[in-house]
Amino acid sequence: MTWTFDELLDAFRALGGVADNVTLRSGPHGRGLFPKRPTQPIKLYAPPNLLFREDDLEFVDGRLVLKPEAEVGAGERAFFDAYSESFGWGGGGRADCEGFLARLAAVPDTLRNAVNAQLMIEGFFDGDKDKPNRAESRFIGTRKIRRREHMVLMPVLELINHTSVGPLMDLKDGAKLEGVFADEIKFRYAVTDALGVFTSWGFASDEVLAYSLPLTFRFRKRTVVVHRQVGKAVKGGQFQPPKVTVENEVTTLSHVLLGHRSYPKLAKTQFYAALREAGGVDAETIFDTIAHHNRLRYLKVLEVVEDRPGDLVNELRRMARFQLGALSYALGVRSDADKTEETAATNEAVLEPEEP
Repeated sequence: MTWTFDELLDAFRALGGVADNVTLRSGPHGRGLFPKRPTQPIKLYAPPNLLFREDDLEFVDGRLVLKPEAEVGAGERAFFDAYSESFGWGGGGRADCEGFLARLAAVPDTLRNAVNAQLMIEGFFDGDKDKPNRAESRFIGTRKIRRREHMVLMPVLELINHTSVGPLMDLKDGAKLEGVFADEIKFRYAVTDALGVFTSWGFASDEVLAYSLPLTFRFRKRTVVVHRQVGKAVKGGQFQPPKVTVENEVTTLSHVLLGHRSYPKLAKTQFYAALREAGGVDAETIFDTIAHHNRLRYLKVLEVVEDRPGDLVNELRRMARFQLGALSYALGVRSDADKTEETAATNEAVLEPEEP
């Protein structure tokens, strides 16, 4: 069974979904959702019964279906089957994933090795080449979203493209997105940086913040180890300082925020405070050293991809440039008098950047 988009929305609404003032068409980022009336608010809502758990899914004879034992109603099962064939895996998703993997395979070994050495993203260019069903894995991996303890697919809402400045998906009760969108409807897939978007979804995005690459270097008589555990960087809508551990002569940081366009004082303020609590010394020099090594590595990436052809290489080039731009927004340290709320879950499209 294949559906038109209007037929899809009729079935979606019949099962409790809400889709007000939305239509499907192609835009600058390919297929996406747009408001029918740009001056009016849109409302999209997928109730819990229309969020399908990853562990309930399987590929059978080239089709993405729900497992027979999945505890899903007959109506929801029929809806998922038709959605998957019309707009999901069978409706362009397979071709998109296979095309991306082909672009990965076209990157020369010398180039991928040089980029891996700088960015520590071993395995990305391989596209999990040693795994069976790579296209299927990529399809699920780039569309699933965490809701409570489960990873789920959210038909209809997964057709929305990413924005670096905009709302996050409300996942408290189902999946919900509301607001006025002058042009394409978008939401922020994750609070991450340009490298995170590139390695997760394969495209370049001009993000508002930048985290450090994994690093290990000597500072005086100590070894400094920087991890990239960005999942620990935001909790409860608030940016979290790095977790610092000091053992013997090794100082380890869970992550380091290096810049934020909306909050240019945030990176150094949190870093200095975290090292001070851990008994660290000369936090300013350590921060500058981490930022310096990051800049050098992204500049090296720009050097090795210079004049190289290919769509994926072009996205890599843009990603490095975006990351360097975000890295530049680490300006000064906040005093108690000028602290403002540091909320990741807010709509950053409406924030006014603070003065350095």
